[in-house]
Amino acid sequence: MGQGDEGYAYAMDEMVVPVVHKYELDLVVLVVGQDSSADYGILLCSSLIQMEGNEGGYHITYSTYCLHATLEGVLNLPAPLLSDPIAFYPEDKAFSLKVVDAINWHWKESISFMS
Repeated sequence: MGQGDEGYAYAMDEMVVPVVHKYELDLVVLVVGQDSSADYGILLCSSLIQMEGNEGGYHITYSTYCLHATLEGVLNLPAPLLSDPIAFYPEDKAFSLKVVDAINWHWKESISFMS
């Protein structure tokens, strides 16, 4: 709760993209909890496509929006085709960035291949 576009983009840039580049991955298998946010699907897939590069949902009424948004991301569409009726909770950007930085630091300190 409270994670928005900037927080997800920061997590991708700081944690996912460096690993993909470091290990020169040829394939990324993506499992996306479809009930997290429709915007997340767009952002995540767009980030992976830019590097040259989904499991199903949980909440039956909302997962349709999220799956649609994921496909929009895969297709690299410039803007959403459907408006998300509940996607815009207030974002706590400072908290989101702090959490990503803490996880990233922990990974680098405790997981050898992340260093």
